[in-house]
Amino acid sequence: MFPVVPRGSEEDREDQVRERVLQSALNFVPQHGWSRNALIAGAEIEGLPSVAHGMFPRGGIELVLYFYASSNQKLADMLAAETRLSQDGRMQKKSTELFIRDALETRLRMLIPYLSKWPQAMGLMSLPWNAPEALENLKTVVNDIWFYAGDTSVDLNWYSKRVSVAGVYKSSELFMLQDSSDDFRETWSFMQRRINNVMKLGDLAGQMQPGSIDGVGTFMSGAIEIVSYILSLVPPSF
Repeated sequence: MFPVVPRGSEEDREDQVRERVLQSALNFVPQHGWSRNALIAGAEIEGLPSVAHGMFPRGGIELVLYFYASSNQKLADMLAAETRLSQDGRMQKKSTELFIRDALETRLRMLIPYLSKWPQAMGLMSLPWNAPEALENLKTVVNDIWFYAGDTSVDLNWYSKRVSVAGVYKSSELFMLQDSSDDFRETWSFMQRRINNVMKLGDLAGQMQPGSIDGVGTFMSGAIEIVSYILSLVPPSF
């Protein structure tokens, strides 16, 4: 009598194999970039034939998206643990500004092992057919940061906070690519200046009164500039 195989078990096993290959393939990104060759090397490390890269019909972008999503999850786990410690009184609660700064730096540091090949990843994510998933991953980063920072806003502030922090992340990411300072010291200084601008923008949004056309116009021009930057990879001029 044949054993009963639970429904979905085959799909689960395939997902596990895919994840093993992707995780192993990350070790070859510095050598092969975000490419099929990295996927082939990852499959071979896992004892699979080189044709196993066929499990990734979209090629290198699947490796980029895996890295992005798994890094986001790693950050979320770290922020959740920090939040629990601060709520239990075992860690001093940080100010919102410091919490955001530390979270952004933590996430950006995850790029360091792959920094020389990161422009290729950014290029792949900017392609029209990949951009929706790339923007969704970016949205996850900023949503998680604000959630664990304790944000409870439900008005225009909700959008302004997330768009602004997304702009800080992407501009700092670009700056980091050409930063040769020790331990990326200049990147963190650049990022702090952008965060200072975010706090000013947040104050403006919070001070706006219903019907204040001038306030809305000023706020929206700043927000639109950041959104345009995210979509076009052109740094905002602030």
